[in-house]
Amino acid sequence: MGGGKETPRQKMVGLMYLVLMALLAMNVSKDVLNSFIIINDGLAATNRNFEAKNETTYSLFEKANANDPKKVGPWMSKAGQVKEKTQALIAHIEQLKKEVMAFTEGKPLDQISDSLKYIEQKDNYDKPTEFLIGSEVSSPKEGPNTAAELKQKIDTYKTELEAILGDKEKGVLESSLRTDIEVEDNGVKETWISLNFYHLPLVATVTSLTRLQSDIRNAEADVIKTLYKNIDAGDFKFDTLAVKVIPNTNYVFLGDSFSAEVLVAAMSTTVNPKLEVGNVDTVAMTVANNQEQNIKVGGGMARYRTTPTSEGR
Repeated sequence: MGGGKETPRQKMVGLMYLVLMALLAMNVSKDVLNSFIIINDGLAATNRNFEAKNETTYSLFEKANANDPKKVGPWMSKAGQVKEKTQALIAHIEQLKKEVMAFTEGKPLDQISDSLKYIEQKDNYDKPTEFLIGSEVSSPKEGPNTAAELKQKIDTYKTELEAILGDKEKGVLESSLRTDIEVEDNGVKETWISLNFYHLPLVATVTSLTRLQSDIRNAEADVIKTLYKNIDAGDFKFDTLAVKVIPNTNYVFLGDSFSAEVLVAAMSTTVNPKLEVGNVDTVAMTVANNQEQNIKVGGGMARYRTTPTSEGR
C-alpha cells in the first residue's frame, strides 16, 4: 500500500488488510463490555445515594419552614424549583436510555430490561449512533430523543439553576454540566455530542447517560446546600440551656413579698455574640460613632458598642 505502482492483486490484498484491521478495531472483548456494565451499575448506586442525601437536605428545609415560614419560605420555594427541574431531567435521561436500548435491540419498550446484563446487542456501535446523532456527526440530527435535544435540556437546566442562585452565587455551577467542550484530534474537531455518543457500543452509550445523571444529581446537591446556607447564616447557635431568675428588686424588706421572672435561657459556650448599641445601619451592618466595650454574656464574653450621641442609647 505504498506510493508506488501496484498490481490489481496487490491492491486487493491491501484493501482486504485494511478491512481486517477495521474489523479487529471494532471487535470489543466480552471483558470490556462487562466492565461497562459494572461501571454503569456503580454509577446507578451512586445516583441513588445522591438522591437520598438530597432528600435529607429537602427535609431540613421543611423542618426550618415549620419553625419560621416567613424567613424560610422563599428559600424553600427555590429549593422546590430545583427539585422539580432535576427530577424532570433525570426522568428524561432514564427514558432516553430505554429508547436507545429498544431501538438497538429492535424490541418494544416494554420488553427492555432495566439491567444492561440482559441486553443482547451490547457491542452494537451503529444503532446507538444512528438513534442519537444520525448519519453525520458534523451535523447531528435534532428533535425528540436525540443527543442535540439532551444537550439543549442540560444547558437550559444549568441556566435555570444559575438564575435561582442569583448572580452572587451562580459561580457554584461554573465547572458543572459543561457542554461547550471541543477537542481537536488529528485535525478532527470533537464536540460534546461526539465525545459522549459517537460510535460507542450500546453499553458505553448507556453508561455515559448514567454518568450524566450523576453529574446532574451532584449539581442539585451543590445548589440546594448553597440555598440552605442562606437560611441559617444569621442564626445564633446555642449549646446550653439554663434557668435564669430576674428579680423585680434587688432588696426585700421584712414582711414584704418577693417576685421575680423565671425563664429558660439559651446560650453558647463557644460563640460570643456581638451586641451593637447606637445608630445601626441594618443594610451595611455598621454602627455610627460607636465605642466598643466588653461585657459578660452566658459562658463567655460579648462586645457591645456605644455611641456618644443621645440617640439609640
